[in-house]
Formats: sequence, C-alpha cells, structure tokens
Amino acid sequence: LLQQPKRAYSKMSNAEEPYRVCASIDFGSGSIGYCWAYISGDSKTYHMPRWTGQNQDFNRQKVPLPLLVRQKRGTEISVVALGVEAHERYLRERKQDRNLFLFDNVKMKLYREHEDYFSILGLGRNASDEDINRAYSLLARKYDPEKYSDTKEEAEKKFKTIFNAYEMLSDSKTRKAYTDSIDEAPLHTLRIKSVDGRECFALEVVAKCLEYMKDLVVKSVREDIGGFSTRKIRWIVTIPAIWRESAKQFMCCAAKQAGLEERIGQLNLALEPEAGALSVIDERKRILSPGTRYLVVDAGAGTIDITSQQILNLNGDVKELFKVTGNANGSNKITNIFLEMLEDVLGSDFKYWSRTYMDEFFDLKHQFNRGKDRFDGKYGISLRLSKRFFDIVNSVKPSSERFTYNVEDRELTLSRDQMMTIYEPVIKGICGLVEDQLKCLGQLGGCEYVMMVGGFSQSKPLRDAVLAKSKSIDNSTELLHPANASTSILRGAVLFGLRPEMVQSRIAGYSYAIRYVYDFDPTKDAGREEQAYFLTSKGQRKKSINRLSMFVKAGDRVPYGKTQKLTSYSADDYQKKACISIYKCINQDIQYDDEDGAQFIGKLETKLSGKKLQGEEEIYTYLQYGGTYFTARATLADDEKKQGKQAPGGPPAVNETNDCEIEFVFQ
Repeated sequence: LLQQPKRAYSKMSNAEEPYRVCASIDFGSGSIGYCWAYISGDSKTYHMPRWTGQNQDFNRQKVPLPLLVRQKRGTEISVVALGVEAHERYLRERKQDRNLFLFDNVKMKLYREHEDYFSILGLGRNASDEDINRAYSLLARKYDPEKYSDTKEEAEKKFKTIFNAYEMLSDSKTRKAYTDSIDEAPLHTLRIKSVDGRECFALEVVAKCLEYMKDLVVKSVREDIGGFSTRKIRWIVTIPAIWRESAKQFMCCAAKQAGLEERIGQLNLALEPEAGALSVIDERKRILSPGTRYLVVDAGAGTIDITSQQILNLNGDVKELFKVTGNANGSNKITNIFLEMLEDVLGSDFKYWSRTYMDEFFDLKHQFNRGKDRFDGKYGISLRLSKRFFDIVNSVKPSSERFTYNVEDRELTLSRDQMMTIYEPVIKGICGLVEDQLKCLGQLGGCEYVMMVGGFSQSKPLRDAVLAKSKSIDNSTELLHPANASTSILRGAVLFGLRPEMVQSRIAGYSYAIRYVYDFDPTKDAGREEQAYFLTSKGQRKKSINRLSMFVKAGDRVPYGKTQKLTSYSADDYQKKACISIYKCINQDIQYDDEDGAQFIGKLETKLSGKKLQGEEEIYTYLQYGGTYFTARATLADDEKKQGKQAPGGPPAVNETNDCEIEFVFQ
C-alpha cells in the first residue's frame, strides 16, 4: 500500500466556508465523465456535459476512452484528447510528434485478479504442509465426481478447482510465487504501456486525467455562477468495490496529486455499486420501502461488482448484507474474445495487420463495439472491412463456423448464434456470481429486486440472462434499472458525497490489527525465541515480543464513522518516539506480524516528551473507520489533557506540534 504523507494542518482549517458544490468523477475502463450539483436546496439538478467531437458518432454524457497524452523528456504529462478524437489525432500526428502516447484501458491495468487458493481449501496463509495435505484429502473425497454421479458436472468443476489450489500450494516454490504475487509492490511504481509499447508512470497518467476532468468541472461551475473558489467543491472519485486495497489507495493518491484535496476532508471515494444503488433508490422511492433487500449488479466495461444491501429508513439509508464479490467480466472482455477469435482464425497475418495499420484496426474495433452496444440477442451484426484486412480474410478462406464474409460488400458478419457464443463465457461468469449472492440472500428471507447499473447493464442479452437466473432461484425477484444506467454511478456518487452516512454499515473484508510489545510468554510464544528481544522497563531488563491485537475482524459489521480510542504505553525507559504500526490480515487467527497473511499498511510515529524516563508514557490512538476511508491518529495523553476534554462524538482537535495521522482505504 501507499502510505499517505502527514497532513499539513492549517490553523484556519476549522474556519473554512462550507462546501457549495459536490462533484463526482467516474474514471471508467471504457469511458470517463463528471457530474456536479449544488449542495443547498431540496431538489437536486445534476449538471453533466454532452460530449461531442470531430467525426465522433456519439452525443453522450460520458466520453469513451482511450486517452492521448503528451510527455516531452523531463517534463510533465499533459492531456491532449479523449475518445475517438484521441485515436484520430494520434494516427494523424504520431509520425511528426514522438511525444504523443495513446493509452487504452488504463484502469484495468490497476486490477489484479487472484484466485484465493487458501480460501478454496479453507485455510489461512500460515497453513503448514500438513494442513494443506489434510484439507485437500478431505475435500477431494467429498467432491469425488465418481461418488456424486447425480451432480457430476458440478462435482468435476469443484474437484478441478480444489486440485488446482492443492497443486499451487503443495509445492513450496509455486506457493511462494503465489503469495508474492498477492503481496504485490506498491502501484505507484507501475509503468503502463501505450499502444506502441512505450511506457509512462501510471500514477502520472491517471493524475493528469483526473486533473483534466477537474478543470472541466470548475469551468462548468464558473460558467453557471461566475467566480468560484475550488476549495468549496467536495470531490468524489468512484472506484470498483472489488479492487484490491493497493489499487484503491493508488486512485486516492492520484486524485490528491491532481489537486482534488486542497483542504482536509475535501476528497472522498465512492464504491461504484453503492453509488449506482443510491441513484436507483433516489429514482424509485415510491416502490422501494424500508426493509427492502436487493442485489446490485454493477456491470461496467472492465469489472463486475456485485453487492447486496437493505434499505433501512425513508431517507434511503442502507446497510451492506454480505461482502462484495465480482470479477473482470466487463463488456471489454467481449471485445477481447472477438479479437482473440480473429487472431486464432487468421494467425500471424492478423497480428501484423493490427500493429502495422492501426487506423484500420481501430476502425474495426470501433465498429464491433458499436455493434455490441446495439446487439439485442435477436439479430447478428456486420462489420465493413478495409481492403487490406479483407484480403487477409479472403486468402485464409475460413469456415463459416466462427463468422462469415461477403466478397461483394467486403463485410464480415457474425450471426445471432455466433455473437451469443462470444457473449456466453462473460454472461456465465456474471450469472454465477449473481446465483451465489442470491442464495446467501435466501437465508435472510429472499431478494426482492436485482438492480442493474453501469454501461454494460444496458445490454439486453445480459439483462435477460440475469433475470432468468434470478427467477430460477426466487421467482418473485424483479429487475430494476435506472433511466440512464451509464450515468447512474455519477449521479449516485454525488448523492453519496452529499450524505456519505447513507451507507450506514459495511462488512469488513479483512481483519485489522495494531502491533504491540508484550512480555515474552514461554507457553504462548513457544517456538518464537528467535523473534524475542530485550527492553528496559522501569529499570528492569525484560524479554519481549511483538504481537498483533485485532480491533476489527473480517466479517464484522462496521458502522459508518465508527471511532475507537486505544490506550498504549511506551515500552522502553529510554525510547524517544512511539511507533504504532497497523496491519491488515486475511483472517483473525494471525497473532504475529511476520506470519503469512499479515500485511503492513502504515504506521504512526509521535515524539515522546522525555519527561517520564523509567516510567510509562501514555499514548492515545484514535481510529475512525466504517466509510471508504480509514483514519488513524496518535497523540500523547499529556498533550491532549492540556488541550481540554475530548469533543463529543470524536477525537479532540489536532495538536499541530506533535500529532501524527495517516489515512488509507478501508476494505
């Protein structure tokens, strides 16, 4: 994870004028857009642009990506164009201007999908070889396809998953490679490749794109009301709920680098499925009453996020019922399957053509995406081919099993059945997640609605499949979708920014702990003599060891804005500072900071007064979590007592001289 720098607190920070505008930015895998609304007033008017451009065949409220940037050696990146205009300018100017970089699908570079092999075997990451062998033996017997002939297909699938997990974890080398891939390096070092293979730092590219959108928002607001300070805008950036914590933290850092946090608390992150649900609830207040349980399917271009919630009151406040799930079966995967099919049929000639004649390749891809958007599951689509590409197809003379082509019209045609074959693995992957969540909701009394949000949710084949799967589990379940599914997340993010407490509780996906120093216990700490060390406390030399103390456990229901005060004491008579280290753990059984599954995510350091040598100095740690952010702050007890009593409902005012604070994404 990226550790946030210490905040520079201003003495005037508490006297800032209130926010007047709430603005959201949705940096999607397939498109990007913004939305803003005034904070005052009961009825909200959402301000969104209509994107148009030269030769662009769209007039919509989100602009399609890719992204064209310019970076000269040793200078900052600047955004040149978005969407089809980015393609056209790149193709037109790339030979004359080598400083142009065209990026496609930037956001998905931040998504790293890992199968949790430990969870498949029901183990933690500190499992021994004996534990792995025992778990595999039990599960293999349970799901032996020969013993479950009535559900043989399902048993075979489960058995294969179990065997793959065992194969990965039973060998020490592959196990280490797997755990290393999970604990990936911070994403701020990630470099992403442009379409021609050149690289830039991902953080700079994303930050400049967010800054570009920020400038558009500010321009739009100022056109509406004249001069306006950017410090009066509350910014909300949307992120997929299933992203790993490091990717969410990356987006937070990029937003701050883009200038979206000029004052404390100005920036917040909204989880995309939550934002989409808030938008639907706001639109359908008449039919969605307190107590309603529903499933949210956020189907975007890159990822699928699925979460289940319940409405709590007439204000539209909600709580999360089960941990969010998802995968990478967004609409872009359909395009990728189509392109992979062409490469499989046409071979190396297709690969050479796509790299050499980018303008023709971009046009083919653009045509398929338009056809995919219009595909209703009844009729096929046709694509007009360039002469070069048609010659390749004609020379191979492929069978009509995958697609057909017309010599006279120079067209490639995909029938309805051939399109459904391309869609099938994507829809199957989504419906599998829907089925799992609906079965969980069945334990609570069922699911009344399935809400579909995000651009891909407008696909009729996907909607029909999700509805059919829902009806097969609970025939009373109905499908709900907003008036404009592609912008529902933008509108919902604004609602979230106006009142983040609308999501009153979430399910913790991980356990969180603080590392403390304890006296070494030969019984409790057996086998860890090498990790022990000596400290001097009250003039006596003591054998000590580090252990983790959990303050949130995976699966706990965490209310919004929960504040917890922890008291600790200096451990050594002569230490000059206190260091409070915070860890994220995959399960609640982890006791030590060096165990598999314990990941360091940040630390607080505060100077000790030095007035209590050979005596314990008291330190307060304040933890606030339950939203999308986790904030931790440490202060000396003596300093707090000098400032006065704690303010009602939260920690006391910040002591600028010695307090320290870190902030990271809560998951």
